Amino acid sequence: MGLFPASLSKMFILPMLFCTACTRHVSDQELFNRAVVAGESANAKVRWYIFSEIAKAEAKHGYYDDALQALKLTDEFPDQLFVDIVSIRAGNGDVSGAKTMAEGPANQEEKWKCLDRIADAQAESGDVNGARETLTLLPTRFQQDVLEAIGTHQAQSGDLESALKTAGEMERGWSDGVLFEVADRFAARGDKAQAHQIALRITEPDMARSVGAAHSPVSRPCNPCDLAAQESDSGNYDDALKWLNGAKCDCRTVAFIHERGGNATAAEYSMRSCPNPADVSAGMAELAKELAAKGDIGAALRFADGVHVTGADFEEGYRAPALRDIARNWASKDRKAALKWAESKPDGYQRAMALLGVAEASAVMPNRVLNKNGPPPPARCQ
Repeated sequence: MGLFPASLSKMFILPMLFCTACTRHVSDQELFNRAVVAGESANAKVRWYIFSEIAKAEAKHGYYDDALQALKLTDEFPDQLFVDIVSIRAGNGDVSGAKTMAEGPANQEEKWKCLDRIADAQAESGDVNGARETLTLLPTRFQQDVLEAIGTHQAQSGDLESALKTAGEMERGWSDGVLFEVADRFAARGDKAQAHQIALRITEPDMARSVGAAHSPVSRPCNPCDLAAQESDSGNYDDALKWLNGAKCDCRTVAFIHERGGNATAAEYSMRSCPNPADVSAGMAELAKELAAKGDIGAALRFADGVHVTGADFEEGYRAPALRDIARNWASKDRKAALKWAESKPDGYQRAMALLGVAEASAVMPNRVLNKNGPPPPARCQ
């Protein structure tokens, strides 16, 4: 069964066909709907993933009712997807709407998970009082998670005294993350004694020992491959090449060093030299994403085509998300060309993910509490 009844399908699809020969504005909501239609023609094994990604993207851009419609098309992990949608709505700033939505499930456990995520979103946005109010609606096992979000926000905001008080409200062990954040902030300030005292309260030994490690001088690695990667991360491509010379480094490491240095040809050669076909397929997809993010759409498309490797069992699982990234970056510069390319993909999985990328690039983020539901505008030629 399709997303729309037959009568409604005609309303949306016929105008689309009528305008294929002309230039018209296609709304972001219509693009999300086109992605859904494409997903319905994809292999049944991947449809749940397609609809889950569409639902989360729609929610992110304020189309909450549409997101719930996409959720109905999923046959795997629908409860978790519902919680994700509620969490996204709260993260958008619509806490009231998220709480109303959270009242929907009949399952009490699912309601608690929704409220937990809402409280986390409130804490992360700095609404500590609101998070504490939501916390009172939850059983103890969920309250610990909310307190951790509150304490982490307080520590990262520099309110170390309040963060320590929050940690004091928590059960032993649950407070480790908050205590680490506080101790690490003291270490960053140079107060090693105070950082050490707080670290002693952390129950996880490795976590306690790592306090302040990020603020200590970074030791220079001895392995030439690690040195090459370090130089590449610092933007020193020529120095990275010197360390690669004669070294037997992992093919993927070499490929990404070349990509960062702007040498796509060398990156492709290195990635294709990997002995494991799955590594080649996954690596080509990741390189396609990197190149798309840089705006090199031509190279990104070439690498996406290279994801097909004989012997790689999961190649479509690598390729389709890469096409989404390519479409999103391409549409941000040339929406018309990106849309034409996305709709030309013959495979339903690829077409759905590419259309999703175009929709994401076209959509305007909601103004915190904006809900943009309603039928897509009628097709019109310009």
